[in-house]
Amino acid sequence: MTPPGIDDCPVIAISPDNASIDPDSAVQDASFWIGWAIAADGKVTGEGLSENSGGPLSDEFGRQILGEISGDEITHIQGVDYAPDKVHSFPIFPGEMLVSIKFKG
Repeated sequence: MTPPGIDDCPVIAISPDNASIDPDSAVQDASFWIGWAIAADGKVTGEGLSENSGGPLSDEFGRQILGEISGDEITHIQGVDYAPDKVHSFPIFPGEMLVSIKFKG
C-alpha cells in the first residue's frame, strides 16, 4: 500500500484489529485501528523561519474522528491508544489510534 500524498489529504483509513462476537450476547467487543493524515505546508513567519501548524491540526482532526465514534448511543469506548505524529512526515502529518469498544449487537 502506498502512503497518502499531499493531494490525497485529508484521509482516514480504518482497519479491524480484533472482535469477539457472541450471537447470544447483547453486548459485543471489538477493536480497530484508525489512521489519518492531513497536509499542511506551514506558515512563513519571517527571516526564513516557518511556523509548523500541521501537528496541532492533525491532533484536532484525530480528536474529531474520535468524537464521531464516541457520539453514538450504541457504542461505548473502552480504551484508546492515541498517537498523532507531529513532525516526521512534513508536510504530511499522520496520526493513528487503536480503539477498543463495546457495542450493542
